[in-house]
Amino acid sequence: MLLSKVLAPAMSDLTHTRDHPMRLTIIAVTVCFGLSACSEADDSGIAVEGRYLDDFGTTHTITDAVWTQQADDAKSVFHLLEFDNERTYAIGHNDAGNEFSPDKYSRLDWVNHDGELYFCQTAYDAASAEAAQDTPRGDDTDPGTGGCGAPNPPDSPNGFPWSKLTIL
Repeated sequence: MLLSKVLAPAMSDLTHTRDHPMRLTIIAVTVCFGLSACSEADDSGIAVEGRYLDDFGTTHTITDAVWTQQADDAKSVFHLLEFDNERTYAIGHNDAGNEFSPDKYSRLDWVNHDGELYFCQTAYDAASAEAAQDTPRGDDTDPGTGGCGAPNPPDSPNGFPWSKLTIL
């Protein structure tokens, strides 16, 4: 295993480590947080994995690889290139078969607010994954009333509400 190869030099001199048990722990934690080698052992996936229904009757099926939105006969598929559970967003490549913005890139943000899960498709037609990632996150301080998308006075001075996702 890659991790044992990385730790082997540090573990070869255990006589010093026995006197300082925290030294080995600190070395292991540093290696895990400093290298992607520990991702082999960390199989945690996207935090919002599951099936949901949003306020508009659209079903969202979310896995580590794909975020699918199905409304009646319209289906949009976003192939996830990356996600960040701490910063609560995912970057996806829009499927070539999507009716809107095919082969573009999307940023999908989510937030838990007052025990409810909300999402905002902050970017939907970015030219690249980097452009989607650089799109500023919507204001999630009160997602049920606004903050998703650019303000559009006078109808929505705070942008549109984030979409509430209810687990199915």
